[in-house]
Parts: sequence; C-alpha cells; structure tokens
Amino acid sequence: MNLQAMNDTKNKISLKLFNHHLFWIFLLLISYFFIYSEVILKTQYIRHDALNFYGLYKYMIEGIQNAEIPFWDIYSLCGTPFYPSIPLIGLLDPLVFITAFTQKVFGQSSLDSYLTFYLLRAFIAVVGTYLFLYKLTGSKKSAFTGALLFFFAFLPSFHLQNGSINSFYLTPLALLFFLSILDRIKNKKNCYLSMLLFTFTCGVIVNVFIPTYFTFYFIVFLIALFFSCFYQFKEVFNYFNNKEKRGVLFVCCCLILLFLIP
Repeated sequence: MNLQAMNDTKNKISLKLFNHHLFWIFLLLISYFFIYSEVILKTQYIRHDALNFYGLYKYMIEGIQNAEIPFWDIYSLCGTPFYPSIPLIGLLDPLVFITAFTQKVFGQSSLDSYLTFYLLRAFIAVVGTYLFLYKLTGSKKSAFTGALLFFFAFLPSFHLQNGSINSFYLTPLALLFFLSILDRIKNKKNCYLSMLLFTFTCGVIVNVFIPTYFTFYFIVFLIALFFSCFYQFKEVFNYFNNKEKRGVLFVCCCLILLFLIP
C-alpha cells in the first residue's frame, strides 16, 4: 500500500514537471547548449559577418563602463561617427547594458561579452517562439516542436551572420504580449501591464537595424487575426473609448516612437 502510494506520488510529480513550462524551456536550453557547445565553451568562435559589429559593441560597453557618452567609434573603419551606428545591432537593447555589467563583474573579455550578448538574443527568440506558439495552440508539446524547428531553421547561418535573427528576435514575445492585450480586453480585464510589456518589446526591436522587418510581420499578423474572427476588434476600439485609456495608449505609442529616434 505504501509502495503504491509512493508510486502515485512520483507519477504526480512527474506529470506536474512534464506539464510545467520550465521543463520544456529547460529542454530547449539543453538543445541550445548541445548545438552551440563549441561556441559556449570557447573552442570555436562565431565568425564572418557575425563578428562584423563587434567593434561597435566594444565601443558602446566601454562607454557604459566608464560612464562616458560614446561619440566617435575608434574601432570601425579607422574611426566613424557613432550615432548613426546605434541601430545597426540595436545598441539601446537592455541586453547590451546587462552584458556590460556582467563583463565588469566576472572579468570577461569584450569578445566573450559580445558572444554572450549574441547567443542570448537567439535563445530569447527561441523561448519567445515557444511561449507564443503555446498561446496559439495551448499545447506545450506542439509549442516545443515549433520552437525547435524555428531554432533549426536559423541554425545554419546564425554563427556566420547576425541578420538571420537579430532584426526580429523579440517579435514572438511582442506578438505574445499583443495577444495578451486582446485577451484581457475580451475578458474585460485591465491590460495595462500587457501594454507596457508590448511597448517595451516593440521599442527595443524597432531599434535593431531597421523597423521594417517587425512592422511587416506585425501587419501580416494583424491581417491574419482579422480574418480569423477570433477577436472582435470593435471591442478593442470600445475599450479605448475613454480619456484615461486613450492617454495610456498615446503614451505607449510615444515611447515606441522614442526608440525610433536613433
């Protein structure tokens, strides 16, 4: 009887673990580490165009660490104005500031810090894809499979050039937060937190290279939502039909535009 109870308890724990998002994200992490083990363990580095913007990154994090405003990039083309280069790899991305901090704390080289920054972006894209697909399908297995297929889709070129994922790496999360806004409006709940998260992810991603990529994907997504008839967009317009909520929407739009300035 006790043995049966123990087996039942183990089965329940296994089922809970199997049904938890962290379990599937951990599997994605294991897959990611297995594929990029040589790069992560520094027996091999990313190369070709993937290192093309290392100089920009190095100059930016040196400015952050020394509390200096970067004006003139001394590492690119024998010296260039820095301001026009900010959007090339999205140097206003919080990940830049985080990796600049971790480099200082753990004593990494600038190249190792850039590698961390580079790999983190791709992993965030994979995890974001998993969460977005789960939102659409409601199935963790399907979401995991889709995220893994997405990972393998950009795998062949990612270690050679950063354009394969960097320009839209936050797009899955942005679409997830947008769906969260629609769901909360549909269920007549407060959606301010979802709006804040959507604004933040949009603001970061439109500052990476050019905003055309994200804008295109978002418009296609809106068209697909419209024809799916799953959401009534009339409810959305009615939700923002008061001064306070229109004010919040206006502030969110202004914050996104603020990121577009550089």
